[in-house]
Amino acid sequence: MMKERKQAIKTVLAIIVFTILSIYLVYHAYVISNIFSRILSLLFPFILGCAIAFVINIPMRGIENLLFKDPSKKIYKAKRPISMLLAYVFVVLIIVLVLFEIIPEMAETFTVLKEKVPEFVDKTKKWLLKYVEKFPEIKQQITDFEIDLDAIGNMFKNNGSTILSTTVSIFSSIISVVTNVVIGFVFSLYILSNKELLGRQVKMVVYALCKENVADELLVFSKIANTTFSKFFACQFREAIIIGCMFLLTMSVIGMPSAVTIGVLIGFTALIPVFGAFIGLFISCFMLFVIAPKYVIWFVIMFF
Repeated sequence: MMKERKQAIKTVLAIIVFTILSIYLVYHAYVISNIFSRILSLLFPFILGCAIAFVINIPMRGIENLLFKDPSKKIYKAKRPISMLLAYVFVVLIIVLVLFEIIPEMAETFTVLKEKVPEFVDKTKKWLLKYVEKFPEIKQQITDFEIDLDAIGNMFKNNGSTILSTTVSIFSSIISVVTNVVIGFVFSLYILSNKELLGRQVKMVVYALCKENVADELLVFSKIANTTFSKFFACQFREAIIIGCMFLLTMSVIGMPSAVTIGVLIGFTALIPVFGAFIGLFISCFMLFVIAPKYVIWFVIMFF
């Protein structure tokens, strides 16, 4: 009887504590949100480092299996640093290729767009005026409509203080991003150089915190997840190369402009699952619309 009474008291106390905590969380959600956001901001560089290490490990493992098959050779002892260096250089070269190919082309596209905007507006006004002859007010508004690029430039000049503060904010954000990337890069180096040791230590922690059967299931799950995601990224990368080359060759044969840039862009965005291809389609159509509008429809047909 006493045991049942004590158990009932414990249950009631647990319900009361849970209710008080729930009410506190509801009325102080912003405090909890700030705490979680700060914790996440502190952990983000290390999460980024884990992500970088996971991606770099895929080509690094392939390089190790390809170049360091014979353990008897002296160079076998240096397989890890050499493979890490080659894998990082490989990924950095891909990023540099994409940036140096796409950014100048996009800058040129916006320059051409600025030059063609007045002409485009005039053609659009003439086309609209044909259909609003019976509506004098609308016709007058269309006739008076002008895009003054100089006025837009003056607006930026006159609001220099606001733009300056925004620039400072952007600059501080860039510094924060660069700092996180550098910390993540260093952390990824540590993970990749000691991945076997870290793997054994993680297993020891899992077995120390969980029951043996639960630990076994967690390790099996993590192994399956690692294998699945590694194969997915590898297949996605091969698919991106194939798609990029197909667009490059097809556009070159047809005679479309910016074939190399769009091929690289489509291949790079294809690395993003599901939505990546459509992002590449939108940007490519925008570039073609500015440079050579007659090819946009053909490009969309070719894409699908």
